[in-house]
Amino acid sequence: MVKTKRIISLLIIATLTLTMFVGCGNNNTANTNSGKTSSTDPAKKPGELTEISVMLFDRGNIPAGQGTVDNNQWTQYVNQEMAKQGVKVNFVLIPRSEENTKIPVMMASGTAADIMMTYNSSIVEKWYNEGGIKDISKELAEHGQQIVEYVGQDVLSYGIGADGGQYAIPARRSITASFSGFIRKDWLDKLGLSVPKNIDELFNVLMAFKQKDPSNIGQDRLYPLAYSRGDTKGNLYTSFIEYEDEATYRSRSISLPSGSETGHAYTSETFRGYYEFLNKAYNNGLMDPEFFTSQFDQKEKEGVVAGTVGYWDTNVGANVDPLRGGLLQNLRATEPNADFVAIPALANMYDGKQYVDEYPPTGAFVFIPKTAKNPEACIKYLNFLAGEGGKTLWFGFEGKHYEVVDGVPMPKDVELNAQELDWIKHDTFLVGNQGYFKTEEDFIKAVSKTLPEYEQYLTDSYTLALTGTRLTATTYKSPTEIEQSGNLDKVNEDYKVKLITAKPEAFDALYKQYISELEKYDIAKIIEERYEHFSKSAK
Repeated sequence: MVKTKRIISLLIIATLTLTMFVGCGNNNTANTNSGKTSSTDPAKKPGELTEISVMLFDRGNIPAGQGTVDNNQWTQYVNQEMAKQGVKVNFVLIPRSEENTKIPVMMASGTAADIMMTYNSSIVEKWYNEGGIKDISKELAEHGQQIVEYVGQDVLSYGIGADGGQYAIPARRSITASFSGFIRKDWLDKLGLSVPKNIDELFNVLMAFKQKDPSNIGQDRLYPLAYSRGDTKGNLYTSFIEYEDEATYRSRSISLPSGSETGHAYTSETFRGYYEFLNKAYNNGLMDPEFFTSQFDQKEKEGVVAGTVGYWDTNVGANVDPLRGGLLQNLRATEPNADFVAIPALANMYDGKQYVDEYPPTGAFVFIPKTAKNPEACIKYLNFLAGEGGKTLWFGFEGKHYEVVDGVPMPKDVELNAQELDWIKHDTFLVGNQGYFKTEEDFIKAVSKTLPEYEQYLTDSYTLALTGTRLTATTYKSPTEIEQSGNLDKVNEDYKVKLITAKPEAFDALYKQYISELEKYDIAKIIEERYEHFSKSAK
């Protein structure tokens, strides 16, 4: 963000904080803890609860015996506690797979829930600028002390508009680790090879995997480098970046409309070198010839479990995370001695440093549409989530679902938690992302305990994903970038597979065509606008 906007943001939040502390004591306690009904609905009878509606993702993953997605022990707990503040919460279910289509329709038709959320921050700001979202500055100051304390001023500033209004409460990420590089350690050991430290060593290791086939998979089935059409992330990409300064790097690192948070340096040597490496890998048989049929990672997961993958850049912790398929666990069903481990970031080819991508400090953006009749009650609910309520929804009940060890809540019964809690906690805890934790260290300690047999795997993956110079993803888009994003996306999609699968001798001419196509859609102007923005924010 530009410096001036950030200063305005922090001043506004500081004012909110001061307002809360000046007004705390008996009055504030009554607002957050008493059973008094809300003053926002004068038509209510004495003792009648103020009703609000809150969106809740339906992932179709509710275990047997747990009730329904909108009526279970956790939604009942919410209403039991919120009744003490005079509020009744009704949950509105939205299929997770339909977020990007259903939410805009609800907003356009005036049928949105009173509390909505989406990971698309740009569209939330657009709706606010168009008058579809409430400015909740007043309500936050009066009823949001725990929100300000937990989410924090810096994260809240991401939800402040150009007019100074607080249009959203961005969820606070407990940890910003995003990607890890994973390798078949048992293959390295069998071939007497060391963990690769740079991109050249990685290529040589992958060639050895292909040629020597350490698990006797068959060279015709063995594609050591997992890569999907949707990838431009992780160790491979950061090996090629040219980091002269923040403004220069960010001016060329342009995110796609599809939501890639690491960005794509369209016109720099970074992008050329990255695709040259992939082209070389493809032409040496290291990549599945049909990689382009996988937009995301299903094909790669299948390859890991089948034992045909030797290296993969993917989500942190994904080698053992049950929610991502329990890849190593499934691989060991057929190869008991297999070992698929996280490795440190590869050294950058230009300056030798280790760079790691990380998510922004924000997760989803929580907002209150203009159609909501009781924004005060909505903020009371979100404030509840930022305190003891959110802690309970994430960890469960002490003594049953967790116990406190060295000040950190640790799961007590992993199997019980998987049945009763884990399937819904991410979606009910709206003001936080990845859990109710105060520090990254607390997060890693607690999460690693969820898989006792693989505790070190998770610890290593999260720790290594944050070791090096962190490149924090940005949500900023320049005016021309927004205008041309669809065209840029199409050009990139058109040329991505061509650049990787081209014959080596055809690569140079094809890359020139690619740049020429980008220039038709004001790529130079976009870079100029982004450089101006990030130059100001760096001052």
